[in-house]
Amino acid sequence: MSESTNKSWQEREVAALWFKQVKGDTKMYTGYVKTGNEKTDVVAFLSKPDPENERKPDLKIYESLPFEGNKSPNTDSGNTNKNAGNDNDVNF
Repeated sequence: MSESTNKSWQEREVAALWFKQVKGDTKMYTGYVKTGNEKTDVVAFLSKPDPENERKPDLKIYESLPFEGNKSPNTDSGNTNKNAGNDNDVNF
């Protein structure tokens, strides 16, 4: 592809999602959606098929909340999650 074609695709990009499988058979996507100059982190979950409801979406997308780690109510040491900041963290 030409360089101008690649630039055109980059300028038109509005979202990117990455597939993840967590905790057994839970399948989800994480990524972002761009609106103007802002990016919003999102998570998306596959919906269970419902043959009686053809209008049910295949994916449901939610705004991702900031990851706060595993906080214990008995400590005030803050983030005790050893994996905080790891790309494998799942933010809901």
